[in-house]
Amino acid sequence: MGFAFKLSAFPSHFWAPEVYEGSASPVTAFIIMPVKIATFGIFARTLASSLESFSTFWVPMLTVFAAGSLVVGALGAFAETRFKRFIAYSSINQIGFLLLGLTTANVSGYQSSILFLVIYIITNIALFSIFLNLSSNLTGKPLVFLTDVTRIDARRWIVKLGLSCVFFSLAGLPPFAGFFGKFYILMNSFQQGN
Repeated sequence: MGFAFKLSAFPSHFWAPEVYEGSASPVTAFIIMPVKIATFGIFARTLASSLESFSTFWVPMLTVFAAGSLVVGALGAFAETRFKRFIAYSSINQIGFLLLGLTTANVSGYQSSILFLVIYIITNIALFSIFLNLSSNLTGKPLVFLTDVTRIDARRWIVKLGLSCVFFSLAGLPPFAGFFGKFYILMNSFQQGN
Protein backbone atom coordinates (compact mmCIF):
# COMPACT_ATOMS: atom_id res chain seq x y z
CA MET A 1 0.00 0.00 0.00
CA GLY A 2 2.91 2.34 0.66
CA PHE A 3 4.23 1.88 -2.86
CA ALA A 4 0.70 2.30 -4.27
CA PHE A 5 0.39 5.57 -2.36
CA LYS A 6 3.72 6.91 -3.66
CA LEU A 7 2.84 5.85 -7.22
CA SER A 8 -0.70 7.29 -6.85
CA ALA A 9 -2.16 3.94 -7.84
CA PHE A 10 -5.67 2.77 -6.97
CA PRO A 11 -6.87 2.66 -4.13
CA SER A 12 -4.37 5.23 -2.79
CA HIS A 13 -4.80 7.69 -5.63
CA PHE A 14 -7.07 10.31 -4.06
CA TRP A 15 -4.27 12.69 -3.13
CA ALA A 16 -2.86 13.08 -6.65
CA PRO A 17 -5.39 15.44 -8.32
CA GLU A 18 -5.44 17.75 -5.29
CA VAL A 19 -1.67 17.88 -4.89
CA TYR A 20 -1.01 18.32 -8.61
CA GLU A 21 -3.53 21.16 -8.77
CA GLY A 22 -2.27 22.89 -5.64
CA SER A 23 1.46 22.63 -6.38
CA ALA A 24 3.55 24.90 -8.53
CA SER A 25 4.10 23.46 -12.01
CA PRO A 26 7.80 22.58 -11.51
CA VAL A 27 6.90 20.76 -8.29
CA THR A 28 4.15 18.86 -10.10
CA ALA A 29 6.67 17.84 -12.76
CA PHE A 30 9.05 16.66 -10.01
CA ILE A 31 6.29 14.57 -8.41
CA ILE A 32 5.40 12.98 -11.73
CA MET A 33 8.89 12.17 -12.97
CA PRO A 34 11.82 11.55 -10.57
CA VAL A 35 9.70 10.50 -7.60
CA LYS A 36 7.73 7.96 -9.62
CA ILE A 37 10.84 6.63 -11.36
CA ALA A 38 12.56 5.97 -8.03
CA THR A 39 9.46 4.51 -6.40
CA PHE A 40 8.69 2.24 -9.34
CA GLY A 41 12.30 1.09 -9.53
CA ILE A 42 12.39 0.12 -5.87
CA PHE A 43 8.95 -1.50 -6.11
CA ALA A 44 9.84 -3.58 -9.17
CA ARG A 45 13.18 -4.58 -7.63
CA THR A 46 11.47 -5.66 -4.41
CA LEU A 47 8.90 -7.74 -6.27
CA ALA A 48 11.43 -9.30 -8.64
CA SER A 49 14.01 -10.25 -6.05
CA SER A 50 12.81 -10.34 -2.44
CA LEU A 51 9.18 -11.28 -3.00
CA GLU A 52 9.45 -13.39 -6.15
CA SER A 53 8.67 -16.62 -4.31
CA PHE A 54 5.47 -15.04 -2.91
CA SER A 55 4.10 -14.01 -6.30
CA THR A 56 0.93 -16.06 -5.79
CA PHE A 57 0.04 -13.63 -3.00
CA TRP A 58 0.95 -10.28 -4.52
CA VAL A 59 -0.01 -10.81 -8.18
CA PRO A 60 -3.80 -10.82 -7.50
CA MET A 61 -3.49 -7.70 -5.34
CA LEU A 62 -1.36 -5.97 -7.97
CA THR A 63 -3.87 -6.94 -10.65
CA VAL A 64 -6.64 -5.21 -8.69
CA PHE A 65 -4.44 -2.14 -8.24
CA ALA A 66 -3.66 -2.08 -11.98
CA ALA A 67 -7.26 -2.56 -13.10
CA GLY A 68 -8.55 0.01 -10.62
CA SER A 69 -5.92 2.54 -11.69
CA LEU A 70 -6.80 2.04 -15.35
CA VAL A 71 -10.52 2.56 -14.73
CA VAL A 72 -10.25 5.44 -12.24
CA GLY A 73 -7.63 7.23 -14.32
CA ALA A 74 -9.58 6.96 -17.56
CA LEU A 75 -12.95 7.95 -16.09
CA GLY A 76 -11.49 10.73 -13.97
CA ALA A 77 -9.57 12.26 -16.89
CA PHE A 78 -12.64 12.04 -19.09
CA ALA A 79 -14.64 14.28 -16.76
CA GLU A 80 -11.86 16.73 -15.88
CA THR A 81 -11.58 20.31 -17.21
CA ARG A 82 -8.56 21.61 -15.27
CA PHE A 83 -5.17 20.98 -16.87
CA LYS A 84 -3.19 19.72 -13.87
CA ARG A 85 -6.03 17.56 -12.55
CA PHE A 86 -6.34 16.07 -16.04
CA ILE A 87 -2.63 15.25 -15.95
CA ALA A 88 -3.08 13.69 -12.49
CA TYR A 89 -5.80 11.32 -13.71
CA SER A 90 -3.73 10.54 -16.79
CA SER A 91 -0.84 9.71 -14.46
CA ILE A 92 -3.05 7.35 -12.44
CA ASN A 93 -4.03 5.61 -15.67
CA GLN A 94 -0.41 5.32 -16.81
CA ILE A 95 0.56 3.81 -13.45
CA GLY A 96 -2.12 1.19 -14.07
CA PHE A 97 -0.27 0.13 -17.22
CA LEU A 98 3.05 0.04 -15.36
CA LEU A 99 1.55 -2.21 -12.67
CA LEU A 100 -0.04 -4.41 -15.34
CA GLY A 101 3.44 -5.18 -16.64
CA LEU A 102 4.52 -6.25 -13.16
CA THR A 103 1.58 -8.65 -12.78
CA THR A 104 3.22 -11.04 -15.24
CA ALA A 105 5.91 -11.74 -12.60
CA ASN A 106 8.51 -12.49 -15.29
CA VAL A 107 11.42 -10.74 -16.98
CA SER A 108 9.52 -9.90 -20.14
CA GLY A 109 6.77 -8.18 -18.13
CA TYR A 110 9.32 -6.19 -16.15
CA GLN A 111 11.05 -5.16 -19.38
CA SER A 112 7.75 -4.01 -20.87
CA SER A 113 7.06 -1.91 -17.77
CA ILE A 114 10.52 -0.33 -17.93
CA LEU A 115 10.09 0.45 -21.64
CA PHE A 116 6.72 2.02 -20.91
CA LEU A 117 8.20 4.01 -18.01
CA VAL A 118 10.91 5.44 -20.28
CA ILE A 119 8.32 6.43 -22.90
CA TYR A 120 6.08 7.91 -20.20
CA ILE A 121 8.89 9.99 -18.72
CA ILE A 122 10.02 11.33 -22.11
CA THR A 123 6.42 12.22 -22.93
CA ASN A 124 6.00 14.01 -19.61
CA ILE A 125 9.24 15.94 -20.08
CA ALA A 126 7.87 17.14 -23.42
CA LEU A 127 4.48 17.92 -21.86
CA PHE A 128 5.87 19.97 -19.00
CA SER A 129 8.36 21.74 -21.26
CA ILE A 130 5.47 22.93 -23.41
CA PHE A 131 3.20 23.57 -20.42
CA LEU A 132 5.75 25.66 -18.52
CA ASN A 133 6.60 27.61 -21.66
CA LEU A 134 2.94 28.31 -22.39
CA SER A 135 2.16 29.25 -18.80
CA SER A 136 4.85 31.92 -18.79
CA ASN A 137 4.34 33.25 -22.32
CA LEU A 138 0.59 33.00 -22.88
CA THR A 139 -0.90 36.50 -22.52
CA GLY A 140 0.49 36.73 -19.01
CA LYS A 141 -2.10 34.30 -17.63
CA PRO A 142 -1.31 30.79 -16.40
CA LEU A 143 -2.65 27.76 -18.21
CA VAL A 144 -5.35 26.45 -15.85
CA PHE A 145 -8.13 24.90 -17.92
CA LEU A 146 -7.80 22.57 -20.88
CA THR A 147 -9.72 25.11 -22.97
CA ASP A 148 -6.96 27.67 -22.31
CA VAL A 149 -4.97 25.92 -25.03
CA THR A 150 -7.19 27.72 -27.54
CA ARG A 151 -5.47 30.98 -26.54
CA ILE A 152 -2.25 29.83 -28.20
CA ASP A 153 -1.41 32.14 -31.06
CA ALA A 154 -2.11 30.62 -34.49
CA ARG A 155 1.45 31.46 -35.55
CA ARG A 156 2.76 29.03 -32.93
CA TRP A 157 1.52 25.99 -34.84
CA ILE A 158 4.61 23.97 -33.89
CA VAL A 159 3.70 24.31 -30.21
CA LYS A 160 0.13 23.22 -30.95
CA LEU A 161 1.39 20.27 -32.98
CA GLY A 162 3.83 19.26 -30.24
CA LEU A 163 1.14 19.45 -27.55
CA SER A 164 -1.20 17.37 -29.71
CA CYS A 165 1.49 14.72 -30.25
CA VAL A 166 2.18 14.56 -26.51
CA PHE A 167 -1.50 14.09 -25.68
CA PHE A 168 -1.93 11.47 -28.40
CA SER A 169 1.09 9.59 -27.03
CA LEU A 170 -0.29 9.71 -23.47
CA ALA A 171 -3.62 8.43 -24.81
CA GLY A 172 -1.82 5.55 -26.55
CA LEU A 173 -2.91 6.29 -30.09
CA PRO A 174 -0.87 4.82 -32.95
CA PRO A 175 1.70 5.68 -34.39
CA PHE A 176 2.89 7.55 -31.26
CA ALA A 177 5.34 6.08 -28.75
CA GLY A 178 2.75 5.64 -26.00
CA PHE A 179 0.87 3.18 -28.20
CA PHE A 180 3.88 0.90 -28.54
CA GLY A 181 4.59 0.95 -24.81
CA LYS A 182 0.99 0.05 -23.96
CA PHE A 183 0.82 -2.53 -26.73
CA TYR A 184 3.96 -4.29 -25.46
CA ILE A 185 2.59 -4.40 -21.90
CA LEU A 186 -0.81 -5.69 -23.02
CA MET A 187 0.74 -8.38 -25.23
CA ASN A 188 2.94 -9.62 -22.39
CA SER A 189 0.00 -9.60 -20.02
CA PHE A 190 -2.24 -11.54 -22.43
CA GLN A 191 0.49 -14.08 -23.07
CA GLN A 192 0.72 -14.74 -19.33
CA GLY A 193 -3.05 -15.00 -19.04
CA ASN A 194 -3.45 -11.99 -16.69
